[in-house]
Amino acid sequence: MTESSSSSLIFAVFLAALGLGSCSLQNFDALGSGVNNATGGLDQGAGGSPSDGGGNAATQGGTADTGGAVGTSSTGGRSASSSRTGGTSSVGGASSTGGASSAGGASGKLVNPSFESGSNGWMSDPSSELGFPNSSLYSAFVQGPIGTATVHQGNYQLSFYNSTRTYQVKIYQVITGISDGQYTFSGWFTRGTVTTAYLYATGCGGTDPAHSAIPLSDIWTAVSVTGIAVAGGHCEVGFYVEGSGPDWLNADDFAFAAGG
Repeated sequence: MTESSSSSLIFAVFLAALGLGSCSLQNFDALGSGVNNATGGLDQGAGGSPSDGGGNAATQGGTADTGGAVGTSSTGGRSASSSRTGGTSSVGGASSTGGASSAGGASGKLVNPSFESGSNGWMSDPSSELGFPNSSLYSAFVQGPIGTATVHQGNYQLSFYNSTRTYQVKIYQVITGISDGQYTFSGWFTRGTVTTAYLYATGCGGTDPAHSAIPLSDIWTAVSVTGIAVAGGHCEVGFYVEGSGPDWLNADDFAFAAGG
């Protein structure tokens, strides 16, 4: 054997010992498949299941079967222009919209009357209905306007929609520290053919005023409860919505003021 042949044989044995003579440094097949890639390959952020690093409806505001994808026309609330909205909210359940606020209204006034801080200040009964958009787990959620629709004030609204089941939910605040007297509670609404929808005031120390029905309208309409007799410094005000399937309702820009 010549000296050159001997050197080539030694170099080949060295490469085999390192494992470089017959395979790649990177397993590109596994990287590209995106299957069962718990550390996130191509499946991460592309609608994979939660175990694959994909989206999650409860934490990212996506639908349960699309893993964070933009919602379709069957998964969102309708917009103020009457076209059904399916897009995700830019707040994504902002300000702990995954559940009702544990606090009532601040002394003498409504908190967060236009939902600019998510659901902060508002309570839900049942509490399980107030959550993230584009999930059948919830029927009430904070979102921005979709498409050409508008909100009535600010950047957000409270919307009601659930494409898979019926729902009955009350959204309210308990205001304390109020001077005795007459008050008016008002809000702005757009709605489809929900079964029942009304504004109310109760537990204010006097006789409860009559409910005010929220009319069927795809443009923003003001609704008020007047003649609220407060005695004792506290009052519960809110609205009730019952619907199912294609039913929808948007609410925004509430006020509680003396007079009326």
